[in-house]
Formats: sequence, structure tokens, C-alpha cells
Amino acid sequence: MIFIIGILWFSISVLCSTVENLSSNDFQRMIRENEVVLAAFTSKTVKLTDSFHNEFEQAARVLTSPLVMIDCAQEFNLCREYDVNAYPAVRLFRGSNESNTYRGPRKAPAIVSYMIKEQLPSVTHVDEDSIAEFREIDGVVIVAYLDPEDAELIDTFSTYAREHHDDFVFGIATEAQLAKVDGLPVPSVTVFKIREGDNTALNGRFDQDSLGKFLAMATPSVIGEITKRNIDTYMSAGKPIAYIFVNSEDDKVDLRRELTPVAKKYGQYMAFGLIDAAEYSHMATNMDLRPGIFPAFVIHDVRTNDVFPFDQRKMITAAAIEGLIMDMAQGKIKAGPVADDRPFEEGLFEVDEDGLDETNLAQKHDEL
Repeated sequence: MIFIIGILWFSISVLCSTVENLSSNDFQRMIRENEVVLAAFTSKTVKLTDSFHNEFEQAARVLTSPLVMIDCAQEFNLCREYDVNAYPAVRLFRGSNESNTYRGPRKAPAIVSYMIKEQLPSVTHVDEDSIAEFREIDGVVIVAYLDPEDAELIDTFSTYAREHHDDFVFGIATEAQLAKVDGLPVPSVTVFKIREGDNTALNGRFDQDSLGKFLAMATPSVIGEITKRNIDTYMSAGKPIAYIFVNSEDDKVDLRRELTPVAKKYGQYMAFGLIDAAEYSHMATNMDLRPGIFPAFVIHDVRTNDVFPFDQRKMITAAAIEGLIMDMAQGKIKAGPVADDRPFEEGLFEVDEDGLDETNLAQKHDEL
């Protein structure tokens, strides 16, 4: 389905959705009366979920659809009815009979992104009045500039969008002047990554295969996010890892945008990744960084186990980091050893069936 959308749709409403601790009856009424409801089954008695509660509440403040929390310590039967066996379990409800498990990151930006995609149609028709806002509606937005008479390409793009609706936001622009303003031919497909300030275009005709290969290359962030779930992937690549330690969402956005050109330039030789400075503070210390001074940048050569920290007294800029990389490559700076070979501490977390950090409910049944 192609949907025409106006500027007001993109605006953050002043009537933000609220997080409520609902009873069973209130919850059933809520999902009957709303088209979509995102529900978090959790418990305020479990301290490990406190950070998630804060992220969920932040997401609720910028979304217009209801986000609700169910306290399983109070509504144990309701949680059991929905087979909740780990905290927090996040489900999207479309009425009383349809629900899907949210398996993404437990961070406000990721939750907001997920809800945006769930409320948009698979393909949105954009025009001169809406395209600027549309390109910024999510972290990755894919726009096809097509001839309105080219039924073949419209169908090809729309089919791909339907199959990947949960992953990305897709739009079609059929006004020729929109492509001309962006310096693009018709047909073409552009991936807009607003957080990185990085756009990539596929020019000319395409089919399902070539479109899929292009998007597989163009949509991932050049600077990923390093966690204990994916550290093995970084380590096994056999090339140096540039860790960008951040302790706020603003730092994450600013440094990803600042360093993306450097990461693209040197990505063949080095992997770049953002990492949570609070959660992985021991990693920063192990890599010769002074504690509590963030954001911070350090290169770890996994082949020699040497580290090359960037001077924490200086501002992290693209030019400064490129200078560090060149100095390292030319042997102009002295490396320090990693203090601890273990990338992440073992045994601090339990993993549920979704592969996410959770607290097992089985341990709480007796208490309840």
C-alpha cells in the first residue's frame, strides 16, 4: 500500500503517550480502544530493570501511541496469561488478538524507531511538502525517485519494502523536481542516514536482487555499537578496533556524525564502534583510559593486543582521530598493553530466549 502523508504526521505531538502501570482490566480496555499499544511487562522490584524503565519513559514522551507498563509483581496472572517468563518482555499489540514481541535494543531511540515503522505503511508517497521531514523521521530512510508511469520499478520497490517493513522506512517520490533538487537521476534510490549525515545513492534501473545488495551495503552504520553480544564479531575480523566510549545519547549522535567520514575512509583496515562508557567502564580502564573522562577514543590492535588511546584532554574531532590513525600506522606513537585480555566480564547477565539482557522470572515466582 502506498500512503500519502503530510507534514503534520511527522511532528512530535504535544499530547505525548503516557506510561501507566495498568491493571488487567485497564490493559484489556487499552488494547481494545487503540490501534497499536506497546506494552512492557516488567517489575519495579527488580533493580536491574530500572535503566529500561527510564528508557521506556523517554520513548513515551516522544510518541503519540500508548506505551504502557505492566507490573508483574502486582499483575502476576496477566503476565502469566501472556507467557511472560523474563523481565522486561516488550510486546506490540494490535487489538486483543494480535501481538508481536519486540526484540530490539532496550534504548529509547530504538523503541521510537520501531514504533515509527510500525505505524507507517510499508511505502509512503512523499511530495515537495513532506520529503524534507520524511527523510529525518528515522535513523535510516530509503527513498526511491521514480517516474509515476514506471509501474515495473514502483512494483519492484514496493514489494521489497513490504518484505522489509520492520527494518526500514521506505518512501517513493514521483515528482521529477525532487530528484533534480538532490542532484539525482530518475530512477534512483537513496539511503538517508540522518544521524550520520551520510547518504548513499543507487542510480539507474534496479531489480529485487540489485536493490537488496545495494541496501545491504548502504544501510548499516559505518560506526556500529559494540556490546557483549557482538564483541566476538569485531574481535574475529582480525583488524584493529576503534572504540568510541560515550556516556550520553548526545555524545553518541555527535561523534557518530563527526567520525563517520573517517570510518568510511579507513573501514577497510579498522573497525569503528560506539560503546557505553557506563556499562563497560572496566573496558576503558583496561585500555589505558583514565576513568570518568568521557567521551574517549582508543584503538585496540587485536593482533598484538596493543592499545593506542587518544589524549583525553583533547576534543575528539575527525582531523584529530585521523592524525592518531596515521601516527599509529607510521609507528610514531608508543602503544600500551591491554590490562586485561577479557573483553567483557562473565556471569553478570542472564540471557532470555530473545538473546536480550533480562532477569529470569523463575527466580521470582516464590517471592510473588
